[in-house]
Amino acid sequence: MSRTSRYGKPVKWIDKRKTVGQMFYKDLDDETWQYELHTNPPEAIHWKNYKIKLKDITVISTAEVKVKGRIKKEILKDIELADSRELKKEGKWWR
Repeated sequence: MSRTSRYGKPVKWIDKRKTVGQMFYKDLDDETWQYELHTNPPEAIHWKNYKIKLKDITVISTAEVKVKGRIKKEILKDIELADSRELKKEGKWWR
């Protein structure tokens, strides 16, 4: 499907939520889950002041919707915990 601008020129479709890469998470039940991080803009994943949101996490492994939601929350909590530890290590603990 090609799209054209109002001037009649073809427009390239740009996906602003590009994947950062596939990662794995081991939950409390010792199950391994595959997930991806999608940020908008994509380079925001490298910013120190960007706070990852629940909608940025996509669980790829097959499971029920409720289970995927629980896993997304666990992954987000684990990322936030790791960030707070890094800030503490650097001596910048103010959160």
